Amino acid sequence: MIWDIPVSTNLTSRTVSWRGKGNGDPASAEFLPKVFTLSAGTHQLIIRGHEANTALGTIRIAATPPTLQIRTAPGGSLVLTGTGQPGQTYDVLSSQNLVTWVFIGTMTLDGSGSGQFTDPVGTGRPNCVYRLQGL
Repeated sequence: MIWDIPVSTNLTSRTVSWRGKGNGDPASAEFLPKVFTLSAGTHQLIIRGHEANTALGTIRIAATPPTLQIRTAPGGSLVLTGTGQPGQTYDVLSSQNLVTWVFIGTMTLDGSGSGQFTDPVGTGRPNCVYRLQGL
């Protein structure tokens, strides 16, 4: 793989892109951020410089945040479907004002990275917002 980073004379923060067929044009659709799904365990990242006098300050590797979809089920309950890292457990929180968050349960994602939680009160509230908080 080839990762293209724009040339700069200052230390800057950049999101790198993985070069597809390599036409050399960063504006091209071939230059897309690459997402890797890694299994649990130890992994090795090797970085080799190509240009002289190149400095690397920091590398940040972050887990993809979970996504949450909500649908109404028969009977007025709400079903929350979360996707994210396989095996990850999240607290399910709800709020009616975006200030006070209430714990309503937990969701553990399966081996494919998805899980469900049913809020039986669901549509019984005038408004409600949900979020997942990693444990």
